[in-house]
Amino acid sequence: MNGQSTSTSEPRTAVAARATASRRWAVFTIVESEERSTWRRVGVAFLNRDGSFNVYLDALPLSGKLHLREVEGMPLNSERP
Repeated sequence: MNGQSTSTSEPRTAVAARATASRRWAVFTIVESEERSTWRRVGVAFLNRDGSFNVYLDALPLSGKLHLREVEGMPLNSERP
């Protein structure tokens, strides 16, 4: 990899610099239905100094997709950010 995230957003090192105050991230899977989307918390991630993540999952999403949100200001037992 070239040190950047896979999307066209900011480089991973910029994400690391922005998130140094909050090194813990909540991991969610988003379950889509016809009525609404449901966010389910499935784990926690920790940001490393080099911008990489350690991710610990309590469940595996059927879709294979994960969504990370910074924990700062979010209740730790939150279902939806």
